[in-house]
Amino acid sequence: MQKQVFYVGTDNLVHHLSELLPFSEMVEVTPINPNRPVVEGMQQQDHSYVENVVWEFDPTTGSFMEKVIVRIDVKVTQHEQIRVATGVVA
Repeated sequence: MQKQVFYVGTDNLVHHLSELLPFSEMVEVTPINPNRPVVEGMQQQDHSYVENVVWEFDPTTGSFMEKVIVRIDVKVTQHEQIRVATGVVA
């Protein structure tokens, strides 16, 4: 995760801080249908984005605390070929 912080210092100049934070987390996802768990070979799509940033600055200590909320959407699909009857008149 890369973050860019811009702030105005006591010298009335705009300062910039750039930081690259390593981010890794394993999330256990329970299948919607327990009889059809995710298996190797299935297709997956994932999208992640920053949903919110909450920060606090304490001017007396100069400490800066930041929380970043990341939303991750995952879709898993399995292609399955099925036979279809054609030309059948009911």
